[in-house]
Amino acid sequence: MMSKRFTARLFALALPLLLTLALLPMARAEGAVTLNISQGPITITATGYTAAGAADETPHTGGYVITGTTRTHGVSVTGGDHAITLAGVDIDVSATSRACAFDMTGATVALTLTGDNVLKSGYSRAGLEAPDGATLTILGGGRLTAAGGSDGAGIGGGNGGNSDGSGNSSGAITIAGGE
Repeated sequence: MMSKRFTARLFALALPLLLTLALLPMARAEGAVTLNISQGPITITATGYTAAGAADETPHTGGYVITGTTRTHGVSVTGGDHAITLAGVDIDVSATSRACAFDMTGATVALTLTGDNVLKSGYSRAGLEAPDGATLTILGGGRLTAAGGSDGAGIGGGNGGNSDGSGNSSGAITIAGGE
């Protein structure tokens, strides 16, 4: 017979997994597009994306997997509802004033982490910028180091971001951790 303590512990371990499975969008599904940040800046809109210096937007409404390392390019999600996986990403634009590693102004993003990921921004920008009006859910068993530049948050709004009147200059942020 299982003890109450064992059952409670089992439930506590299973709950994050169940939440992840329930909330996990199809970023890893067959229709996901893999984009490498080392090939150029990435912009994701409500209707598609541009990457690697492309002039025209590629239509896409599925998930995204972002990989690669850069010291010069960032990711910008300008609107829409997206499932994005960071897979061992290292974006460090901290040497450039006002550069942002990952900006999701006006978007809703379910961000799944796999492996070790780094997002570092420049002066007055958050490492992962999710200002007022954005919604961010972080899922997965990977790791994220998010560092804002001087006057910028690690995750949230940048310096002087819009405020909802409560002093909160971040959008809605939910983090569902693993173990």
